[in-house]
Amino acid sequence: MARTLREARTAAGLTQMQLAELLLQAIRAAGEDWGPTRAENMQGQIARWERGTSSPSAHWWPYLHNVLPDSAPPDDGDVHPPMTRRTFLMGTVGITALSASAASARSLGTVARFSLSPIASFEGTDLADYQERVHQTAQRYRGGRPQSVETEAVNLLGEGLSYLSSARRQRADIAVATAWVALLAGRLAFFDRNDPDTGEAHFATAAALAQTARDNPLLAAILAHRAFIAGFGGNHAGAAGWLRRADLTAPRRGQPMLRSWLHCVRAELAAIAGDPSTALKQMRAADEGLNRQGEMPQWFDWYDETRTASFAGTVELAAGRSEQAAQHLADALEQITEIKQRAVVCFDLAIAYSTTAPEQSMQYVTEGLTLVRERPYLMAINRLPTLEASLRGTPWATDLRERERELLGVG
Repeated sequence: MARTLREARTAAGLTQMQLAELLLQAIRAAGEDWGPTRAENMQGQIARWERGTSSPSAHWWPYLHNVLPDSAPPDDGDVHPPMTRRTFLMGTVGITALSASAASARSLGTVARFSLSPIASFEGTDLADYQERVHQTAQRYRGGRPQSVETEAVNLLGEGLSYLSSARRQRADIAVATAWVALLAGRLAFFDRNDPDTGEAHFATAAALAQTARDNPLLAAILAHRAFIAGFGGNHAGAAGWLRRADLTAPRRGQPMLRSWLHCVRAELAAIAGDPSTALKQMRAADEGLNRQGEMPQWFDWYDETRTASFAGTVELAAGRSEQAAQHLADALEQITEIKQRAVVCFDLAIAYSTTAPEQSMQYVTEGLTLVRERPYLMAINRLPTLEASLRGTPWATDLRERERELLGVG
């Protein structure tokens, strides 16, 4: 007879921790890359399942049945319940080594450590190795599994902070590398899995590190990311405040690409706030910045000439200028190769064509859905409700639901 999870575990003579260890072994034996996930995190999840505050998704039941063959979902329910976009994304991302709340506490709780007096030396070879590992993790951001990359980033953040507290020399170099990885962790939390609280915590840590290093370009970039969190959350005054600080912090000369990106950020946030005239003006300023020469540091790896067209398309779309948006977005799609950003552009193109050329809209949304199935990205998936609203009441709405169900298992 099928048992509940608690009954099956107790009958097997296992503690929650022992079950957690067996589940992690089964997961890794199946070839899933979960990084250095700890059994303690898995044990907490099992406890929540047994208390009834959450329940295992369809992703979990094959592993649970492997370890506890007589376990079954509550009330013998469907092992494959309908999924929402949110559960699709989180089921694919999986459990990170630190929960969101723990990551926030860890990030915020370590800011005060930067003022500790150095107690030991730090070898140059150690710094080079740390910088290289940070760089490798940043490179994996584009195509790696989000939970694995975030786990690496958070672990590197803690490592860098421990180096910083004990280094007599090279503190600025250590602080820059650690700020980079804190910024990366914040981007993953906010953009990839819609966790603004953890994202803001990491950005706060990154900002303190950039100030420790007296690196104004890096600090300006971090402040602009904090503006994204405020603006996307509807706090337009707060976003404007962070952007003012970013603008005052950014160097006036030598780094035109950073200035161009800051104009793009201001444009997108103005569009979200319902100010299309300011948004379009800022995009013109962003284009002008592309014509100037200047080098950018290694950490500035999320923006170049190919991204300006996608920003412009998003802004035009928000301004209700679908034809102009489609032109910019088509240009962007020809240039962008990164999976996540291609998905964003595809969904924006689908929206742009939804009222005038729905067949073409369906082609773009199919490509976008295929891309987010390969590499989940919440900023792309969040475009779907706008497309659904545009197609509501038309035969294409049913077609869209079918494609979501076929490609994401959502329905």
